[in-house]
Amino acid sequence: NSQGRDFDLESTTADQAYNGGAHLPVAVKAVSETQGVVITWQGRLLRAYYSSTCGGRTASAADIWPTGPGYEFNLDQPIQAHHRQSACEISPRYRWEAVRDRVELSKRVKEWGRANAHAVAKLGLINLVSITNYNVDGRPTVYLIADDQKKTYSIKCEELRQACNQTVAGLPELTKETRVWSSDFEIEVRGAKMTIRGRGFGHGVGMCQYCTKAMADRGGNWREIVLGFYPGTKLERAY
Repeated sequence: NSQGRDFDLESTTADQAYNGGAHLPVAVKAVSETQGVVITWQGRLLRAYYSSTCGGRTASAADIWPTGPGYEFNLDQPIQAHHRQSACEISPRYRWEAVRDRVELSKRVKEWGRANAHAVAKLGLINLVSITNYNVDGRPTVYLIADDQKKTYSIKCEELRQACNQTVAGLPELTKETRVWSSDFEIEVRGAKMTIRGRGFGHGVGMCQYCTKAMADRGGNWREIVLGFYPGTKLERAY
């Protein structure tokens, strides 16, 4: 690779916070039995996204990531929102709530706007956050922010999640209690406080890890579980 190493693994969230070489026999067995098996769509490999907890509602890759030249794979039908069985109630992030200071949250969203050349860079103090669009599974895709300057700003779901978690010099670091964990939420503004009530953890596209675990614990067949997350695809042996 670019660093001249014989491996490509980092101890960061870039590799899902890999914690080292713990030996788990059942994981080794699963890897061995599925070696060479790939997910395909219309004869080519599928970009098989996954996240921690869908919260009961799926997201579309096309609503989360770019779809222009070089990113056409995010338009593939199997990774768009669809209604399916959910089983992630076991997740600690299945439902969550965060209470944030109105001024603090407004500053974070505004700073995110500056860093990403988005119109919310001109945001004043947030007065209202409403949902203007939903996908076919009932998950929000677009939010509308109204501020104290009587201006409104449209922002995509994942953009707002990132904006709420934006690092800003002089503001305290976010905690497990204050972080916005997914882009599926509702915000109530009351006085100086904003209460964010959300569902799930992560982008919600493709496979839900907690759903997968629950389905497997119930005795589900791994092939049926995988294909359920990516409808219309095939499991094929590449080598």
